[in-house]
Amino acid sequence: MKKIILATAVLLSSTAALANTAGTHVINGGILHFNPANDESDIMATFNGTSGATGSSATVDSTNTLGLGYDYFVTDNIAVGVQLGLPPKFDVVSKKSTHGLSAGTVIGEVEQISPELKAKYVFGTPDQKFRPFIGGGLAYVMFKGEITHPAIIADLGTEVDVDSKIAPVISVGGNYQVNERYSIGGSVSYVKLETDMTFPNQTITHPVAGISASDAFAEANVNPVVFYLNAGYSFR
Repeated sequence: MKKIILATAVLLSSTAALANTAGTHVINGGILHFNPANDESDIMATFNGTSGATGSSATVDSTNTLGLGYDYFVTDNIAVGVQLGLPPKFDVVSKKSTHGLSAGTVIGEVEQISPELKAKYVFGTPDQKFRPFIGGGLAYVMFKGEITHPAIIADLGTEVDVDSKIAPVISVGGNYQVNERYSIGGSVSYVKLETDMTFPNQTITHPVAGISASDAFAEANVNPVVFYLNAGYSFR
């Protein structure tokens, strides 16, 4: 009987040691999957003072990259931190048959840099192995774009200017504490991201009227859902 009581005490004490309590630092790394909303963006231009469609439209494909995160537990249930990722590259895909190209043709690429400051509330008590969480934060999203298809370059050029934006982020997820130091986890985040693309210093011809214009533009509703699978390391 004494052996059973002793074994139970050891088990309980080791379970308590698994906890991420106030003052704990956690670093994690894993795979980020970006899945944009894929709202179609018409490429527009101003013809004789009036905005009109150029006959082209585009959307952004999903992509994967490596992620890195850091959390600091301010209390047993509240953590603050930062989320980073190796800048992912998205294919820009035509959504209409234009310039002799079929819909679905890759016409360019966009690289995204988006560090995120976040806070989250972790449910449960520190002695639990699995703890779900909800969180939110702000991401500063910067882009670098380039048109790569020759048929589109002839009309729009290679340069794409994409406005940087501050975007709100909400997320839900959970972590499973494997042992005192290591954990595995996952999360799903939604980023409310709308931005403007400009194709500077290029002359475009209206597909019907034949009127020339410059500085084509498009409004892009990216709004990605981001999945993150990771492994973490805790220390104090």
